[in-house]
Amino acid sequence: MWQANPPWGSRRIQAELAKLGILHEVATEAGWPWQVDLMTNLDRVLSATDQIVSSSDHAILERCQRWFSLARQVIAKHVPQARIMDLGLKESAQAGG
Repeated sequence: MWQANPPWGSRRIQAELAKLGILHEVATEAGWPWQVDLMTNLDRVLSATDQIVSSSDHAILERCQRWFSLARQVIAKHVPQARIMDLGLKESAQAGG
């Protein structure tokens, strides 16, 4: 798991590092083999990795090799009554028709 762009200001950096510590602790307790890193060039790393990526950043999703919709899974599991609208383009609309 990677966290993007550390925020500026020592208190905010400390808060972000604390969150990373909690993520690492939860993963360790659950037996998940996670490595948690804070980095400044995350877009480049995620775009180049062959691992599965979960992001809401369109630019990363366009460039990465494989991705997973974490938001879709969370909504499906915890808000099954949610009304989901497919906002994707239809083939005829893409072709100009």
